[in-house]
Formats: sequence, structure tokens, C-alpha cells
Amino acid sequence: MREVILEWGIGMLFGYEKYLIEKNKSIETIESYSKTINQFFTYVDSTRKIKPELHEINPKDIKGFLDYKLKIGNNSISTINKHLTILSGFFDYLWQINKIPVDPAAKIRRYPDSTQRVKTLNYMSLLELKKKVINNTEYSNLRKAIFILAMKGFRPQQFQIKKSNIKETSTNIITIKLDSHEVELSNEDSEYFLTYLYESFFYTSEYLFTTKKKGEKFVPIELMSIYTHLNAISKDYGLSEKLNLNDMRHAYVLYLRNQKEYSVDKISKTLGINYESAAQLIKNTINLYETG
Repeated sequence: MREVILEWGIGMLFGYEKYLIEKNKSIETIESYSKTINQFFTYVDSTRKIKPELHEINPKDIKGFLDYKLKIGNNSISTINKHLTILSGFFDYLWQINKIPVDPAAKIRRYPDSTQRVKTLNYMSLLELKKKVINNTEYSNLRKAIFILAMKGFRPQQFQIKKSNIKETSTNIITIKLDSHEVELSNEDSEYFLTYLYESFFYTSEYLFTTKKKGEKFVPIELMSIYTHLNAISKDYGLSEKLNLNDMRHAYVLYLRNQKEYSVDKISKTLGINYESAAQLIKNTINLYETG
């Protein structure tokens, strides 16, 4: 029989809480994830005559839960899509550890949001901006390194890189080992990144990027520290909207698909996500750029 998912503070199903902690998710984020997952299983158990096993949960259960949340009010489309993101991450985790043979959330599309502005951030424009950023003599090498990785579609937790996972594999080529894949930097990217890497050796932290908390030692870099640098770039170059990692990731995906003509499989390998997640990300990106 399926385990009952436990409430926050006690534990989560099949080590998911530990997995999120290892991914450096905040307590608030884990609590939010736990709440959504608990609500989902409560909904499924209330709509089924017999409690299903994990492998018996299907897309209809997830879609029904999302429709129910939308119907009862006080839930925006953005909130519904957040619930979908949380459930997608949870079931992807279960699929990765072989607890379910098929991910039931993999093919569920985000709900269209008529209030959402069509994305206009263009990756070709970002490439032009990158030239200005890395040649800006007033910018620290730290800021340049963060921008270079943001251009590679990095998510917040991927910035928490250990110095030992960075290798200079050959002249002007750097390889960064992440949890699920490796990212290669070359040419000017590797030159400026390497400069910051050398600077970082003067600091005792094992992490390349850090945040110093008041009264505490340095910790792996937090989201607000990353956005301090992106916000400064946005302001200095007069961008109409502040840069953020999510928009830059979507712009990168669209660039890989349309300009570089990458297949779904190649995009999945480039970003270090499974094929189903890559396919969903591409669909979401197209939706964000083509519909409003």
C-alpha cells in the first residue's frame, strides 16, 4: 500500500524532503511543496473509492486536482501553475528513483494565463549585452561570472558550485560538473570565469559563489545575491524590465530550438534534465513567447 505522505516537520515521501534539502531549498519552499503535495494526496484519496498505489496515479488525477483548486476560488492561474510545477518536480523525482514506471505529470500543460505578458526577452540581444558586461571595467569578475552562467540557463541552485567541480580541461576550456550534467565554457566566457575562479581561491569557502549572512560565515550563494548583480546590469544598461534567471532560461531554450536547431534530446542533455521535462519546458517556452 502507498505510504501516507507526512506533514511538514515530520518528513516527506520517499526521501523527497532530504532531496530538496540537498538541493538547498529553503525551509519556506519545502513547506510550500509539502503543503501542495499533501493537498494533492488528500484530494486523490477523497475522489477514489480505494486509495491508489503510487503507480496507479495518472494524469487525470493531477488535472482533476488542478481543476478543483481553480474551481474553489482564491487561486490565480499563476498559483495553479505553481501547484503543477511542484507536482511535476515530485513525480519526476519518484520516476528518477524508480518508484513509478511513468511520470503522470510529464505531459500536463500549464494553464494559459490571459494576464501574462508575452515574453520579449531575446537571446541574441542578451549575447550583445554579454559583450558589454564582460568588457565593463567597472564590473567585478564575480558579476561577470554570474552573468555568464545565467546565459547558460542556470537555475538558482545550480549556482551553488563547489570549486572542486570546476576543471580547466584544456586551453581556454572550462568544465563545470553539476548534479546531472556538465557545462562547458570556452573563449571569452572561460577567460573571465577563470579569472574569478582564481580570485575565489583567496576565500576559504569550498563554494565558488557565496553569500555572507549577518553574524554567520559564508554560505552557498542565495537567490537575492544573484539578483543583486542582475538588477545592477539591468539598471546600468537601461533595460525596460529587470533580468531574471527564469526569463533568461526561457530565452536560451528558444534560442537553442530556433537558432541552433537543437532537438528535444539535445536540449535535455544541454540543460541536464530528462527528455520529458525538456519537452515540457520547450512547450512552456513557446507558450510564453507566442500567447498572452
